[in-house]
Amino acid sequence: MVSFKTRVHLGDFFSCFNVYRKTRKMETPNKYSAGKIYRITSSNGFPPYIGSTVDSLPSRLRRHRRTRDCSSLLHLDEPDCDIELIEYFPCTSREALLWRERAHIEQSICCNQLIPIREQHERRMIHSLCNQATVVCGCGAHCSSRNMARHRRSHSHLRAMGSAQCVV
Repeated sequence: MVSFKTRVHLGDFFSCFNVYRKTRKMETPNKYSAGKIYRITSSNGFPPYIGSTVDSLPSRLRRHRRTRDCSSLLHLDEPDCDIELIEYFPCTSREALLWRERAHIEQSICCNQLIPIREQHERRMIHSLCNQATVVCGCGAHCSSRNMARHRRSHSHLRAMGSAQCVV
């Protein structure tokens, strides 16, 4: 049977171990101190893709090629696809790195479709502007881009186009 003194001794050991673990976590280096802003380009004529990473640039390019789910895909199929460093940006958090990436995206022409750190009111404004764009149909009618499919099925469009069938 374990005596009371042994239990207290083990409790002290584990509390010291937890303090040691916490101090080790605090001593780990900040991975964002290796933050980088990069550009992916090729000779296909499309604007460059701008991104940020804490990894090395070749490993980030490999990850882009493996996932293939972002607008950098425009450049990845080209044989002369290249990744280059725009700015070495050591910082303390992911948010700071993304704000810096956003500044580079806003200052240049690029193919990025998703802008980092976009606020909710910005998303709403962009969405409403895209849906309110006025388009001129082939029949001469003006309608919003979001209502174009419905307009093409309407009697006025079909009559103006001289067809009895829906042309999409």
